[in-house]
Amino acid sequence: MRTEARRLVALTPPGEPLPWNRYVVFGLLVVLGVGWDLVSKELTFRALGCPGRSEWEWQIPDVVRFVIQTNLNFGALWGIGQGFAWLFALLSVVAIAGVLTFLFWMKQARSWWLTVSLGLVLSGAIGN
Repeated sequence: MRTEARRLVALTPPGEPLPWNRYVVFGLLVVLGVGWDLVSKELTFRALGCPGRSEWEWQIPDVVRFVIQTNLNFGALWGIGQGFAWLFALLSVVAIAGVLTFLFWMKQARSWWLTVSLGLVLSGAIGN
């Protein structure tokens, strides 16, 4: 049982280098993900206005009314943790360091699925 667990943790022998394409794919996913995150936020604020200043409304009179207004969340999920932006920034830095360490220092980037998924996770952590 212990040898199976060791094989799962160490997918690559310590001296064997990772293929260069893992670095390229990971880097491209992170750059494109962060870029898309920033561009989509910019386009949203351009279309709907800055938080609290404008809103977009669509309605069918006396039937339904939709109002969309931009807002900034300085906490986490639904505003939980307001005032703890420093903590969330610190957790993001720890997550970034953990992902990079796990994938490239521990050489777990042999798996395409792991490289792609953690590249997307990292782009989300950096974008926020």
